[in-house]
Amino acid sequence: MVGKLMKHELKALFRGLLIIGIVVLVFAGIGRLLIATNPNGYIGVLFAIFAIYLSLIAIFAAYIGSIAQFSRSLFTGEGYMTFSLPVTPTQLIISKLLSALIATWFGVAVCAASCGIVLTAVPAEVMDEIAAMLGEVWQQLSAYFASDPLLVVELVLILISSIPMGLLLMYLIVSVGQLFTAHRKLITVAIAIGCLLIVFPILNAYCLDPILDLATKVSIHLADWIQILLYVGIDIGSFFAVRYILKNKVNLIV
Repeated sequence: MVGKLMKHELKALFRGLLIIGIVVLVFAGIGRLLIATNPNGYIGVLFAIFAIYLSLIAIFAAYIGSIAQFSRSLFTGEGYMTFSLPVTPTQLIISKLLSALIATWFGVAVCAASCGIVLTAVPAEVMDEIAAMLGEVWQQLSAYFASDPLLVVELVLILISSIPMGLLLMYLIVSVGQLFTAHRKLITVAIAIGCLLIVFPILNAYCLDPILDLATKVSIHLADWIQILLYVGIDIGSFFAVRYILKNKVNLIV
């Protein structure tokens, strides 16, 4: 059932993302062609820069679109149809989360492809310098991780636990906002702004950072595992909080 839900989610998300992706690649291709035909011209450079900015917008659009789709399909009139389906809140959350991650990685892929197209216009000598610089960075990182292979495992676990965290936290904020019967959109936006710009930065600056600094003095592994456990805890807590709201506190007043 999760697969069927994801099929519906991905259709809704990619309805606009595919258009953005095509536009980005077209602008990147035009910029690359103009630079190749007139290396000293500025129009091709402008097209290339615009394509890169558009590709960043594609990532942002995938993220925001996923959150908007979560709210629209669950907490508006569309929610009556969604909750009439023979699915559980767990299946709904998982399908939306996986679909959102796929959409976000699509935006990342479009950004990478756009940058790759533009970079082919860079002169060979400049590319050689970039490749040499990246090679030095890679050698330093390889030597660092080779000295302690456990760091690679910890880095992977940090990435895996942090990737869904942003989406789950926003799902929780949207779910809490829909509990209000009046001005729910305004309240949801206010909660999101308050959390993202005030609460989370304060907690990070005055709680997490000092703890990680102290832990690093003891062992870098201790600091890494504090992050891993914290991110996993936030993921699990957000997931079950959203699940509880979907199961017991849904307010479908439109």
